[in-house]
Amino acid sequence: MNYTTLRKDLKQFQSVSGLSHLDFLALHKEFALVWQQQMQHWTADGKPRLRSYSVRSDSVLKTTEDMLLFVLSYLKNNPTQEYHSSQWGMTQSQAHPWLQRCQAILRMTLQRCDMTPARTNLELLERLDAQDDVARHRLDGTERPIERPHDDRKQKKQYSGKKKAYHKELGHQ
Repeated sequence: MNYTTLRKDLKQFQSVSGLSHLDFLALHKEFALVWQQQMQHWTADGKPRLRSYSVRSDSVLKTTEDMLLFVLSYLKNNPTQEYHSSQWGMTQSQAHPWLQRCQAILRMTLQRCDMTPARTNLELLERLDAQDDVARHRLDGTERPIERPHDDRKQKKQYSGKKKAYHKELGHQ
């Protein structure tokens, strides 16, 4: 798998990456800038760079498009590292450091673009209050379990009785 072949089928591209091709290109523009800035000063191991950065000729991830697609597909699809590395033609021991590097660069890119997700309701409210243009925010619809209140009245307000996390046959939550 690589960016060049996958971009030919836009439906599959979105299925693998979680982004439309246009959104991917917009994110890639910033990702590439952050990657170049980091690699200019630091090695892949996080040590100060002594020589200029260049892509190795035997590298599976030769372009920043491949690097971004590699990390996005991993984060979206949540495969094991063994499976993910096999899809990209590398070993798990090669994939792990690449994932660590690319995730760090992606995190820096999202911070630079002010696109990191709000993790709590309070953080979301603070961001919405600070922004006049609410339309630029995107919602993450991922359900996350919350701690169940002990008070019966509060439980009834928050829980409809549907989608129970309790598994009777397993005997635990």
